[in-house]
Amino acid sequence: METKNILRLVLSSPGDVAAERDAMAKVIDELNHGVAKDRQLHLELIRWETDAAPDVHPDGPQGVIDAALDIQNAEIVVGIFWKRFGTPTKNAASGTEHEIRAALKNFHAAGKPRVKIYFKKDAARELKTADDHEQYSRVLRFRDEFAPQGLYWEFQDPPEFESLVRRHLTQHLLDHFPAGSTGRTGRQDQKKLWRRYCQNLQQKFSTIHLFGEKRREAGGPDRMADVTQGFVALHLQEATRRWKN
Repeated sequence: METKNILRLVLSSPGDVAAERDAMAKVIDELNHGVAKDRQLHLELIRWETDAAPDVHPDGPQGVIDAALDIQNAEIVVGIFWKRFGTPTKNAASGTEHEIRAALKNFHAAGKPRVKIYFKKDAARELKTADDHEQYSRVLRFRDEFAPQGLYWEFQDPPEFESLVRRHLTQHLLDHFPAGSTGRTGRQDQKKLWRRYCQNLQQKFSTIHLFGEKRREAGGPDRMADVTQGFVALHLQEATRRWKN
């Protein structure tokens, strides 16, 4: 039976890019039947509307969504913006901002997930109300804040977005998961096993117990318990043995 490594891709966006969100499912399905399959990989698309369930949380609805998205264990987070920034959460101006900031924080700490952000062009001509203008101004401020950290991409319409994200995700798999390899996840598992094996050896042999247990005998002297506390010369071994018995 073929074993595949699961790569989690989290999709984060406000509600005004529904067509682009739907396009992601098509792209992921194509990759899973092509370049991902060739590398024994399976991309799992994670979205709050399909992976979260009704529940309560101390942090409100966003806390429930965070648990479902599990961003720290994602391979990639894709953010999409157009003219709306989103609904405020307990600690951010929108759920999308909260999720992307969480992804960036984890990337700088642990090297993943990779964050890919897309902005739809020509939003200004779609603005009609004061709220529309306020929402879009937040999008622009976030874009300007993100720019020094990485490269974002712009697109004109859903078909162009679909083409771009397909190309970018394909390139990610080609760059990070060479053909014929077990994938980065597999290599990481192997490294973890080797590291654990070395740690076990270190724990087993780093301490040489000279006199057995580390405790003080009633009425007797303190007993050196390991090599870090002292050593016994060879000519004292016999005397030590008699004292111990």
